[in-house]
Amino acid sequence: MTLLGLLTLAWGAPLVAWDLEGGDGGLDPSAGDLHWSWGEPTVGPVGGHEGSACWGTNLDGLYLNDAEGSLQLPDVSLLSTSGPVLSYWQWTDIQLGDAGWIEVKGPSGWQRIEPVYGYPDADGFVGDSAGWEPVFVDLSGLDSSAELRFTFASDASVPGVGWYIDDLAIHDEDVVPPRVELIRIPQDTEDLDGPYVVEVAAQDDRALARVELVWSVDGGETQRTEMADLGDRYEGGVPGQAAGSTVQWWVEADDGLNETSTDPESFQVRLLPPTDLTGPEGRVVAVEVDLTWSPPASMHVIEGYAVYRDGEGLFEVSGPQATVPVEGGGEDFAVSALYEVGESELSEELHVDVSRPRLRSLDPDQAWQGDTVRVELTGEHLLLVQGEVELDLGEGVGVHSIDVIDVDRALVELEVDEDASLGERAVVLRSGDVELVDAALFEVLDGRGRPRLDSLSPDALRQAETDTLVLTTSTDLVGDQLSVDLGEGIVVESITAAGPREVEVQVVVDPLAPLGERRVVLDDGIRLYEGQSFRVRDAAMKQGTCSHATVGPWALALLLLRRFRRA
Repeated sequence: MTLLGLLTLAWGAPLVAWDLEGGDGGLDPSAGDLHWSWGEPTVGPVGGHEGSACWGTNLDGLYLNDAEGSLQLPDVSLLSTSGPVLSYWQWTDIQLGDAGWIEVKGPSGWQRIEPVYGYPDADGFVGDSAGWEPVFVDLSGLDSSAELRFTFASDASVPGVGWYIDDLAIHDEDVVPPRVELIRIPQDTEDLDGPYVVEVAAQDDRALARVELVWSVDGGETQRTEMADLGDRYEGGVPGQAAGSTVQWWVEADDGLNETSTDPESFQVRLLPPTDLTGPEGRVVAVEVDLTWSPPASMHVIEGYAVYRDGEGLFEVSGPQATVPVEGGGEDFAVSALYEVGESELSEELHVDVSRPRLRSLDPDQAWQGDTVRVELTGEHLLLVQGEVELDLGEGVGVHSIDVIDVDRALVELEVDEDASLGERAVVLRSGDVELVDAALFEVLDGRGRPRLDSLSPDALRQAETDTLVLTTSTDLVGDQLSVDLGEGIVVESITAAGPREVEVQVVVDPLAPLGERRVVLDDGIRLYEGQSFRVRDAAMKQGTCSHATVGPWALALLLLRRFRRA
């Protein structure tokens, strides 16, 4: 590949020039020519080299099939010249089988002549120039009055866009820049030692004064290395660089007057990353995901791997797999290889769409020593299933029951021991394959502050009596699902909240209710309140005394049933 790249030319004023902007320059198509015309092309280069006009084989479309024509320059006097050179710019898109070339008229008619550095093909100019390019023709040795023309011929097969010519001139000096052809260029590499070798074929129509390799690392200071002349090529090298470096380079050649610089090229010095990073597919619900990858085929020893999530390093592992915690949502994972000589760049990212189960709250989130309480557990993406859920709040806090409300909520009955340790408790939830831990979601408080029953009035009734009991609590009731347990033989007919800390209970004492004292338990649906006792007394009355309590219909029915059984 020939790369003229950027040209620095030290040309003086030409003997004659045709810029073609103000007219056709006096160039003459051959009689009956079907190809050549002057003007502004609407295809191909869409304009001239400098300006809008040029000569071309067809300014508005593809060139014709099976046709040949020539474009002749005005006669040029080469009298008193010592080294005349024709220069011009051309743009080509010429199909194989078609060609253009340059001819000069001699004693035996028109003869093909070679441009400096030759034609790209044995047939002449063919192929795609990929833009405007300069062409130089040595006119030394021609007659003092030279006749020159451009000839284009096409066959009967598929045509191309054609051949376009602009900015022609004849000089009597060295205007030909060196020609540089890349032979060997550095590729991306994991070699940290170097050198990274560049080889070129460089030539000039007269003599080369300098061929240099120019390079910089990561946009830093430009450095130069003189390339060694090996006879058929020139060779130079960039010294070894650290992993992660990007080296930009080009080649400069000059003949003392004209300079050629190849287009800048670049390569990376890189340690190979792992490949084929894989993980769960689709949307998953998990607190962690399993990742696997393939080790890179590297010349260096791999000591381990680093795992990244959303560009942030998480941890290192020794082998090509890892279990990685997730935050939830869309997450991008990548891994790098840890070599004895450094860390590689990151692998291609793997996107995982994951929903992370989370514990949100226990309500209430506190209980006192000796307390029995029902709490509502809530979270997200928990996927709770009745009978498959376990909850652990540590020693001294028992879990009596877990009733699943829906996939993200459950009602849990807890009992706190009288001597349970105080303070925050880690809550551990196990549901299916998922285990969640929240370090500060529940707290055990000192039992001396435990909500309890402050009073009960009256605190005793006789068998077969009915009455309204009034219970008061030390704190406001937190639930509204009220129930009262006064033990065996006492029927609760109704319960009414008379205030934030007061409950009225209509009760009937069974005529056969066991005598004596029993514990009273008020349940508001969330917490159990204790601390008062109730006594059942014998229904027998002393002779001549009268009870102040009213015997209700239920009590009377129970008394009649008891007497009937005795009879």
